[in-house]
Amino acid sequence: MSAESNLASPVHHRRADIQGLRAVAVLAVVIHHAWAGLLPGGFVGVDVFFVLSGFLITGILMRELDQRQFSLTGFYKRRIRRLFPALFPVLAFSMICGLILLSPTALTELALTQFFTNLFVSNLAFIRISGYFDPDAALRPLLHTWSLGVEEQFYLLFPPLLLALHRFARRLLWPVLLILALVSLNVAQDYVANDPVKAFYHPFARAVELLIGALCVGVVRYVPLRQPMRQVLSWLGFAAIAVSLVVLSDMTPFPGLWALLPCLGTAAMLVATGGQANRLLEARPLVVVGDMSYSLYLWHWPLLVYGHLAFGLSPWVTATAVVLSFGLAWVSRRYVEEPWLDGRIKPVWWPALAATTASILVCVVVYNLNGVPQRFAAPERALFAAAQDYNPDRDRCHKRSNGTL
Repeated sequence: MSAESNLASPVHHRRADIQGLRAVAVLAVVIHHAWAGLLPGGFVGVDVFFVLSGFLITGILMRELDQRQFSLTGFYKRRIRRLFPALFPVLAFSMICGLILLSPTALTELALTQFFTNLFVSNLAFIRISGYFDPDAALRPLLHTWSLGVEEQFYLLFPPLLLALHRFARRLLWPVLLILALVSLNVAQDYVANDPVKAFYHPFARAVELLIGALCVGVVRYVPLRQPMRQVLSWLGFAAIAVSLVVLSDMTPFPGLWALLPCLGTAAMLVATGGQANRLLEARPLVVVGDMSYSLYLWHWPLLVYGHLAFGLSPWVTATAVVLSFGLAWVSRRYVEEPWLDGRIKPVWWPALAATTASILVCVVVYNLNGVPQRFAAPERALFAAAQDYNPDRDRCHKRSNGTL
């Protein structure tokens, strides 16, 4: 969900159509979370982001490798500049609201998931906690951070692999990436059949989507496409994404093979530079939303969760939360992200370490205090305790010897 928008492509200029694609992706996610019936497949916006991220990052890395300017340290410094500044205000907001609104049990879980979010492994935590489409998922303010975990786990391994292939087996670079993508697709399909929750969150199941974006860099570099073909690919890609948004739903076995529909659609648009559908995405409003898409993605979900917890499921509450998301995203982009991205703020490592350490310490304290039940009066604490008072062997005790109830 966080491709480096200021370093936009394997070529040396910023592509407005890519920012438009980012806008389509984040708007799809926001609409799906706010009004799921309007876009039942809006969750595939994250898959579009994964493809874009793989394309943008691979283009940057390949250019640096070709120019012998590649540095792992430099790469991870850019990732910190891109991810950390916008993330930690959202984490602080989520914890403060959690201290006010969440029950001790829910706050304990929030502390646990925020702890793992700080380490960019919340997706692995959510494999054990719940599925993305479970009813109680709407009560988890940081559920959406799973996608950050997938991306950062991928980018922990991908740059060293790309460096090794570029240096020692350059002719095999693109075939190896293609093989890895096919292996990941097979893993995803296996997980979809046997463990759908793991399929949704596991980086091995999602790697194919980032690798599709990476492979698009090879197509742009080495496969000449004439203008008629670009037009066809542009419209086919646009149509595939649009169909994904309205045809797929939480009942679709996903990701696996179904994820190829939005992912290959995005890939088609990435390689169809100058296509007519691409030009539609260059509209100024879409570019503006694309520029602040990362912050919008971060802010919208906690605002929806806490808005609904505090004021109910009123349509007005939902609409207000969405409007506030856009406002906070603009403020975050303008006054938080940009000073870091354009280098006005020089230090990187110690602010990142300080923010991460502070956030982790808060999580550890809240978790070890069992969600700080002292926030509530004695009668409320008794109710919370009663809600958790059950025998874990209840189901087993109520079964007959043949296993039926």
